[in-house]
Amino acid sequence: MGLMKNTVRLGAIFTTFADALVDPTSQTLVISNSKTSASLVSVDETGITRESLGTYYYDYTIPVGNGNLLYEWIAIIDGTQVANRKTLIREWIEE
Repeated sequence: MGLMKNTVRLGAIFTTFADALVDPTSQTLVISNSKTSASLVSVDETGITRESLGTYYYDYTIPVGNGNLLYEWIAIIDGTQVANRKTLIREWIEE
């Protein structure tokens, strides 16, 4: 869950099929509106922070709007494209 106008940390952990941590050769994070499928943000590896081997994050400020958001990490590991998509529930800040 994320409150609108607050910043959340979207994280990803990349592993091989043998569950060993690995740094992907390329990665992209795409954030979109779940109702309209419109892409709000697309960040390549230059805008993503590497925390440690196989562990990455991106800090995102949730915009005001209707509907939940989807975020998808896309990467290449050992020549194979992998993707992981999650829902970010967008809520109003209660005042």
